[in-house]
Amino acid sequence: CMPSRIKGAAGCPETRIATPETATRRHPPRRTAVTASKQYGAVRPVPITVLTVTSNQKKDPAVVYANEWLDKLSRYVKVEQVTVRPNPTGVKDPALAKAEESKRVLATLQKSSSSVYTVCLDERGKDATSESLADMLELASASGCTSVHFLIGGPFGWTDEVRRASNETIRLSRCVLNHAVAHVVLSEQLYRAWTILKGEPYHH
Repeated sequence: CMPSRIKGAAGCPETRIATPETATRRHPPRRTAVTASKQYGAVRPVPITVLTVTSNQKKDPAVVYANEWLDKLSRYVKVEQVTVRPNPTGVKDPALAKAEESKRVLATLQKSSSSVYTVCLDERGKDATSESLADMLELASASGCTSVHFLIGGPFGWTDEVRRASNETIRLSRCVLNHAVAHVVLSEQLYRAWTILKGEPYHH
């Protein structure tokens, strides 16, 4: 796994990664999406980790563009990126490749234990809106979570084990998105969510 850090807001707790056991044991309560007119109070910045199954390099255009949004996001909150190599054993069976990727992601999650809110991006997930992402971040803050983790899978998605280990399973579009595109969209939407929390005019 290849972690990379983006300098974030001062004073944020250290980013940690949940185990599947703590993710299922310490789920904050779920909420439905809120409307854009909701007024947010002071929200504690909870560090964000974006974990991606990808072989894209730092100079890849999608990575560069995603990093631009994550750099903007770091004005509000500490951000960390972690990458897991796709199909690490080189198998030809897509199901086996997905299983091995998911196994390595779960192993990465198990390296830390704390109250972490884990969000899995999956085409089977519920539809996310900019406001519901803001609400999710506010909930994680109010629930005392130490970090929020967003998981972006590889070409074949996630196993049921990863979905079960997550607090939420969401999709950013009803269309199936390439994982590199999902990385860019998620990065921009997390920035947008924080501008909503701050009441700033970026979101209309």
